Amino acid sequence: MAQKVGSLLISLALESGAFKSGLNASEKQLQASAKRIAAVGNAMKGVGQTLSLAVTLPLAGLAAASIKAALESKDALGQVNATLKSVGNAAGKTTEQLQALATSGMKKSLFDDDEILRKVTTSLLTFDKVS
Repeated sequence: MAQKVGSLLISLALESGAFKSGLNASEKQLQASAKRIAAVGNAMKGVGQTLSLAVTLPLAGLAAASIKAALESKDALGQVNATLKSVGNAAGKTTEQLQALATSGMKKSLFDDDEILRKVTTSLLTFDKVS
């Protein structure tokens, strides 16, 4: 019986040592996995920042360009309306008709419709005595 107890103690000591060794190896693997996961997380953070810059900046630029275009259109139409008011109905055209003509001219030239309204249409409207 003493022999069995001794054998059992040796077996338990060996298994305990193997268990501790396996536990240490598992702990090292877990730490390595945690480092890899942290690295992937940091890489994803960088990707997120890059995507944010790649998407947000162009959208902000588009918004700014849209606002600028709207202000230019408002300015051009304001000039046309002011000129129409000062010369009366000498042109025989409404603001909407003149705007349609400017849009048509834009398709056939290198100038945008606001530029045509501001520089060409308002200038031509001042010739109210020409028939």
